[in-house]
Amino acid sequence: MSLPSLQLDAFMAIALHLNFTKAAISLSVTQSALSQRISQLEKKLGLLFIRTTKNVRLTTLGNQLLRYCRNRTALENEFLGQISTNTKNSLNGIIRMAGTSTALRFLILPALKQFLIQNPYVKLELLEQELRELPIALETNQADFIVSNQCINKKYINSSKIGKESYVLVKSNQYTDEVKDIYLDHDIEDETTGLFLKNQRIPISCWRQHYLDNIHLIIEAVKLGIGRAVLPCQILNQEPTLQRVKGMKALNVPLYLMYYKQEYYNPLQQSVLKIFR
Repeated sequence: MSLPSLQLDAFMAIALHLNFTKAAISLSVTQSALSQRISQLEKKLGLLFIRTTKNVRLTTLGNQLLRYCRNRTALENEFLGQISTNTKNSLNGIIRMAGTSTALRFLILPALKQFLIQNPYVKLELLEQELRELPIALETNQADFIVSNQCINKKYINSSKIGKESYVLVKSNQYTDEVKDIYLDHDIEDETTGLFLKNQRIPISCWRQHYLDNIHLIIEAVKLGIGRAVLPCQILNQEPTLQRVKGMKALNVPLYLMYYKQEYYNPLQQSVLKIFR
């Protein structure tokens, strides 16, 4: 059984756009021709897309095929880069990583800085996600690597500890009338504050919360004295109007790099892994 390029290209277009009309336009073919190619591919492999009146999404098999297609594209780009007169002997391709805003800001970017400067043909795509969204970003091929403090224990995923985040309780150093029992979180599913308070020598079991959706709003609210927040200690170096609340023990959280196991990793992927090892 073979997988014709026309069918794989049709699959990739739909997987990226999640829309048959947009995919057909991107390939300059009719929607009927596109559907026919996908139908032929699904006869060989099985159901690749779940179609509803509102959206299109990949099945588990579809996500597996998308990983194969991305590897195929990476190998093709690697070969073309090797024979190109402009990029010969240079790494090229795309590094796609997802993580929380603080992990991307304080760990990923500093770690990749020198590598990106030395390899100008490499493109970086960072995706900021909530912790609970990161496994989905990997499973649905939004990212090739994710960085999270929650390790995914699955046999087909590699994970390695690459660092840690040290969380501390911070408050404004400008407002003396701050509300001391209000804690600022992303949303109701954010567990960071709860873990921090339960980790204290005398655990705190009762507190009030405001939900501000993202780290930037949380920082601004702390500055204004609206409440306190549990944040990575590196933020204190960036925000002189914040200070650490004394007498509270830091919460150290490990960070893991996770990615799919595969038989071959191209030179760019190998370089990324080497950086974080």
